[in-house]
Amino acid sequence: MMKATKIAFILEITAIAALTVMLFAGLPLPEFLPRAWHRLLHIFGAILFFGNIIIAAVWLTLAGNSRNADTFRFAAKMINITDLVFTGPGLILLLLNGSVLASAYGSLMQVPWLKQALLWFSAAGAVWRS
Repeated sequence: MMKATKIAFILEITAIAALTVMLFAGLPLPEFLPRAWHRLLHIFGAILFFGNIIIAAVWLTLAGNSRNADTFRFAAKMINITDLVFTGPGLILLLLNGSVLASAYGSLMQVPWLKQALLWFSAAGAVWRS
């Protein structure tokens, strides 16, 4: 089970890194679904991504307050699993559909606030995973 989880995590990180590099390179992503679907998937990705981060903070706070090492270990293990299942796919949905939606403004790198947002979002991700 652990090996499969590590492989899935590596694949997920690779997909996120490849998508981020494509966005920084200014490569346009095609609008392969109707715009309304991209909006819906972008919002769904935000819910998955931020929802899991909030839940993880609650779990760790409660586990830390219990002062029980087994409870804390279990919470940390579950957070790793839910990061793989919810946070990663949420991030992929955010990046992929956000890039498609940003094409209405031209290239993602041509709009200063989108470029700044992607830079800060990438920096936060790098700090979070290090």
